[in-house]
Amino acid sequence: MTLQCIEIARAAALLGGRYLGREMLFRCPRHDDQHPSLSINPEKNCWLCGPCGKSGNAWDLAAFISGLHPDNRKAVSSWLRDHGLLNGKNSWEFICDYVYRNENGDPLFRVKRYKTQIGKTFVQERADGSGWIGGEGCMQGVKLLPYRLPEWKDSKMVCVVEGEKDVDHLWSIGIPATCNPGGAGKWRADFNSLFTGKEVTIFPDNDEPGERHARDVARNLMPIANRVGIVTLPGLPEKGDVSDWIQAGGTYDQLIQHMQKGSPYEKTPYISMRQKNEPTVLSWPVLAPEALYGLPGDIVRAIDPYTEADPASVLIHVLAAFGNIIGSSAHAAVQNDLHPARIFAVVIGESSKGRKGTSWSTPREIFSRIDGKWSEGRVRCGLSSGEGLIYHVRDELRKTVPVKRGGRIIDYEEEIVDSGEPDKRLFCIESEFSNMLKIMGREGNSLSGVIRQAWDSGNLSTLTRNNPIHSTGAHVSIIGHTTKDELIRCLSATEQSNGFGNRFLWLLAKRSKALPHGAALPPEILNSLTEQMERAVILARNAGRIVRNTPANEMWETIYFPLSEGQPGLAGGLLNRAEAQVLRLSLIYALMDCSNVIRIEHLQAATAVWDYCDASVRYVFGTKTGNQCADRIIDALQESADGSLTDDEIGRLFGGHRTREKDLALDILLRVGKVTKESKQTKGRPLTVWKSA
Repeated sequence: MTLQCIEIARAAALLGGRYLGREMLFRCPRHDDQHPSLSINPEKNCWLCGPCGKSGNAWDLAAFISGLHPDNRKAVSSWLRDHGLLNGKNSWEFICDYVYRNENGDPLFRVKRYKTQIGKTFVQERADGSGWIGGEGCMQGVKLLPYRLPEWKDSKMVCVVEGEKDVDHLWSIGIPATCNPGGAGKWRADFNSLFTGKEVTIFPDNDEPGERHARDVARNLMPIANRVGIVTLPGLPEKGDVSDWIQAGGTYDQLIQHMQKGSPYEKTPYISMRQKNEPTVLSWPVLAPEALYGLPGDIVRAIDPYTEADPASVLIHVLAAFGNIIGSSAHAAVQNDLHPARIFAVVIGESSKGRKGTSWSTPREIFSRIDGKWSEGRVRCGLSSGEGLIYHVRDELRKTVPVKRGGRIIDYEEEIVDSGEPDKRLFCIESEFSNMLKIMGREGNSLSGVIRQAWDSGNLSTLTRNNPIHSTGAHVSIIGHTTKDELIRCLSATEQSNGFGNRFLWLLAKRSKALPHGAALPPEILNSLTEQMERAVILARNAGRIVRNTPANEMWETIYFPLSEGQPGLAGGLLNRAEAQVLRLSLIYALMDCSNVIRIEHLQAATAVWDYCDASVRYVFGTKTGNQCADRIIDALQESADGSLTDDEIGRLFGGHRTREKDLALDILLRVGKVTKESKQTKGRPLTVWKSA
């Protein structure tokens, strides 16, 4: 039976033990805690210490509490026995080791498998000449490759499974196989090229993480491999794998038959299912796993244990910041319109507790390490006017002045009045986005129009006589933070309908977990993510025009109509730039993947992000039309006993006045199918009755 973190905490008599959400909080014995800082998730059987950032499984917790190193197996086992949690003399039984080698057969590292009384566990060690080096940090700088690479690299067919044991079992019956180090969820994009032109079959473990891992591997390999299929073996027990199937009597011939019957994975790619006529379900949106493809997903998953921020919020900050830091050179094109990697987004919290601001903390550190000048000089806040925005990306300003000699003008020359801003990148973080909306509502304020220019072409100007300031080729990205109530209150009807609103991606966010003391990302993880991001940034800055490959074009043709079809109501007004937003998002995913084409997995990721934005808008604005009178009528109809009101009763909602606005609102509701109208005969004039559709 697997030992639980909760059992260790109780055996160690840790103080606290109160629930906060899905986690239990204890006072950490390794710190002078005044308040609980050690959180344990009983469902996932993992833990995290807020002050120092240490985390892990039950064995790691026992080592942490006892002050021992996890690799000191005898000492940790002794501590567990002393606390009544282990029985027997030897708690770690060595089973085998799995050696990972490079293409030439040279050992790189190995994974040692042990059987313990708290379940199975693994220890990694790197090769060092004639020996092996283990311990904390031993894998830093080691090149990771798939298992048994030299044996299958020249094979036309290879199977991908979740663990090394499964790989060895497949080889034992004559099937070439491999896996990535680390298990489910740890596939790396740099493995993909090794599978070029191969026939790949993926056998998932029979559980949700295994199935998700199989889909992730398939999406990575589809553009590279000749064929990719996922085969679910029949008769597997829950959490069973291909090893269980073979040990139950499965043979080479039977496995080949299952592989041949399987359909190629590309037949069923992820496609947005949010259609115009789909019923509105006002539930909190769910971010599809496809959105966490590649480096953006790696960053979100790495940050998640150390932040209370919503993964969707962290993701959009990463995508927007990357799109800005690389500049406007990389772009996709639609006819003569260029779409660079710049996006605008607003993160919406139900309240001030949505942890919107913390979403930027770790991404900011990653990007500041890559380009300090950008993080110090090109990340700004406080947008208040169009002229102010233009000033920060302004062109050089010259004026013609006379050249005089002896009091006479003999010529004219140009002199530089303002040297301008040579760096056209600007990343705006507006933590009080509602204040910006209020300022835009003031008479004469030009900010809305300039923001729309910034999203479209980057050529910014205002029609002012005394201020000729302008900007050419500006690359502005905006991230806003607001609450649901503030957004509904401050987003004016003008901004809803003039194209300002649909240039933004709108995402809901809420606190993902409680971390009373917080923790920084471990340096080795931060360094690895920074290295990957820096490589992507360098390549993207020189990328130029990016186009879709053939499979991605086929998917684009499938989703283009539902994306481009106009939708009614306020939600529709904020979503009616879907195809352009998905195009830009897919461009960013491709660039972060160091790809010179947009592949199907990039388009799938972009569509998944858009689906989340679509669901967020519908959750926030529901059935609102954007017309205040119409929305008031809908609310009154829903509150009425039978869902109906007469024409006179609707008129009394407006005090018997505003007849023209009332009639216009009813006409809007009738056209979009939100109400029905019927006439009832009475002794006098006919009675008009309106009902909710």
